[in-house]
Amino acid sequence: MKTTQRLLQAALPIWESYYTHPFVSGIGDGSLPVEKFQFYMIQDHKYLMQYAKVFALGVVKSTAEADMRAVCRSDHRNAGYGKRRSSKLSAETGHYQTDDR
Repeated sequence: MKTTQRLLQAALPIWESYYTHPFVSGIGDGSLPVEKFQFYMIQDHKYLMQYAKVFALGVVKSTAEADMRAVCRSDHRNAGYGKRRSSKLSAETGHYQTDDR
């Protein structure tokens, strides 16, 4: 058995448990309280803002132009994540603001 197959088999019970987690189930069946979802979205937004800094640091530390371009392309794809939500979440209030631009 290949290493990747062995690792997948060992991790499968944990992986499968993600589908039955109360948060995921609540999103799926609509029973998750709105406040919990808003909290998640605020935390996700904060995480993504810090994650973007990792890519910026990658550009700063790159010594080759090709590496800089590769990091920028990757960051550009990640930056679009927020736009695909088609609304802006205010981290302070937890309310959505339509982005009419």
